Amino acid sequence: MIRRFYKDVTLGQQPGGWQVLLDGRGIKTVGGAPQVVPTRAMGEALAAEWRFTEADVLLHVRDVSHGETEAQAEDVERAWGDVLRRVRSRILAVPSRVRQAEELSPGAVLAIDQELRAALTELGEAEREARDAD
Repeated sequence: MIRRFYKDVTLGQQPGGWQVLLDGRGIKTVGGAPQVVPTRAMGEALAAEWRFTEADVLLHVRDVSHGETEAQAEDVERAWGDVLRRVRSRILAVPSRVRQAEELSPGAVLAIDQELRAALTELGEAEREARDAD
């Protein structure tokens, strides 16, 4: 389950659009700029993501009518790439963490390590195949 570091999610009108506020403070982009979206509907969709405490899938909403939609798509791809690299790094750290557990044998830790690496490899190959199919 995701732990929230904020209690209240609201939407505030800002110059140029709408911004999600967490406990009254505006959210920012990966680059540190205020994340302001042009329409209230987009703001509400973004706020809904922040209200989730657990989810299987989170969607990123972009305004395809915006003049810089390709740049936005690249930003989204770059941001998700960063997230996935962090996830992969944390997953690969699991075996070294469980090695410290006295109730697991070295063989069990090795099996965990191999399974995690195989799962990540399969995911990477599926992603490459999907990209190649496009």
